Amino acid sequence: MEDREIVQMFLNRDDDAISCTREKYGRRIMNIVYGITEDYESSEECENDTYLFARKAGVE
Repeated sequence: MEDREIVQMFLNRDDDAISCTREKYGRRIMNIVYGITEDYESSEECENDTYLFARKAGVE
């Protein structure tokens, strides 16, 4: 899925936007965060916070 489609899903408050984002960027986010924290649980929390922030940004 193209980024612009995912952005539009966030703007439309479509709950599938998060799953599409996770599918496309989840591994990349986890790799970056794990490289910083070296802790899997913290990496998962940061990944989830990323999606939460993106969802809130789409609503505002």
